[in-house]
Amino acid sequence: MEQNKYFSKDELHALACNFVVESYLKKNGFELAQGYPKREYPNIICRKNGQLFGIVVVPSIYPNYEIMTDHFRIKTVELCKKQNAVALFAPVGFKTDNENVQSIEKNGKVKVFFPGFIVLNDNEKQNLSVKADECYRP
Repeated sequence: MEQNKYFSKDELHALACNFVVESYLKKNGFELAQGYPKREYPNIICRKNGQLFGIVVVPSIYPNYEIMTDHFRIKTVELCKKQNAVALFAPVGFKTDNENVQSIEKNGKVKVFFPGFIVLNDNEKQNLSVKADECYRP
């Protein structure tokens, strides 16, 4: 397997961040408050109508659905609260014609899915597997 033929985890994460910014945030009146993508969390800091948002982008390759641990989610919410920001989870899915792949070819065809945001909370547990019509779209 040729190593440079596939996106690395960091490259896939950068693609997911770029997708959220270009396909949703910019088109819906958000102002970026920092450069992106960042590997620190939250990945994207933006503002709309005076409200600050901290967004954690998590890419997945179909049929997998990656989520954050409860510990990481709670720490993210605590960090956002210190800045009076709403913590959001942005699940971004990538799907190829070959469902048996664990990575995405750089020159391959891929579909990107982004159902919307999930508002994070600092409860002990939170269900991050929600339907698209249950997602938050500020």
